[in-house]
Amino acid sequence: MFRGPNGQGISTATGLPTQWSETENIVWRAPIPGEGWSSPIIWNDHIFLTSATNDGAECRIIAIDRSTGEILWNTMVFTQEVRWMNPLNSKASPTPVTDGERVYAAFFNGHLAAVDFEGNVVWTNTTLDYESRHGFGASPILYGDLLILPINPTDDNAGFMVPWEGSFLWALDKNTGEERWRGTRTMSRVSHSTAVVIQVDGKSQILSMAGDVIQGFEPATGELLWTVRSSGEPAVPTPAIGEGMIFTATRSTTPILGIRTEGAFSKKGQNCSCFPC
Repeated sequence: MFRGPNGQGISTATGLPTQWSETENIVWRAPIPGEGWSSPIIWNDHIFLTSATNDGAECRIIAIDRSTGEILWNTMVFTQEVRWMNPLNSKASPTPVTDGERVYAAFFNGHLAAVDFEGNVVWTNTTLDYESRHGFGASPILYGDLLILPINPTDDNAGFMVPWEGSFLWALDKNTGEERWRGTRTMSRVSHSTAVVIQVDGKSQILSMAGDVIQGFEPATGELLWTVRSSGEPAVPTPAIGEGMIFTATRSTTPILGIRTEGAFSKKGQNCSCFPC
């Protein structure tokens, strides 16, 4: 998934190269059709990534042989409406995620698809009407049989300069693509931060940031459990977690926040406004 297991960017790999050039430490290179800012992910001998071709209209999931760089398959999962967005973004920016059986991917319009390891489309979900001047940036994660994606759109200035109630955390059944729940955020602004799983008092929660809020959700139902205010648009970095702490940052002048988890959110819906919580 995005930034490795649970999005923390931590690897136990050793003996990795620390420098490279056009020729040094390059095993292979493979031209990729289309354009996409999504990161590649790896499962055993497969590398998966996404791309958008035909000026962003055709959404594709691509598999590459890890050893040789050969493109194993290139599946167009659906077409999407090409709307204006910030030109620094792409029409295929969310990083895909895999459970070893299927690859799940989201694209510019908030539409999602699942394919098997042979490139066959298992399901698509094109029900969302996502709108944002920035385009889509957050990546989906897996939790049990759920595929979870933050949806933080904008509508003119609402959700961009002004907080609104249009954002939510979205969970789909990973086997069918059907909606299981929506976790309502209340007032917040745009964000591109990928959710992560955390442990609070020995129980799993989905941690998700948006502009102005850091929140914990109940995985089974999407119930909002707690909110910490963190004014600043947009929230882009994925939270870092460890040692019983959550560390978050936004693009604006809001400082880095450290939030204590154990024993901090004993009451559902608790609102915290400062550190320590």
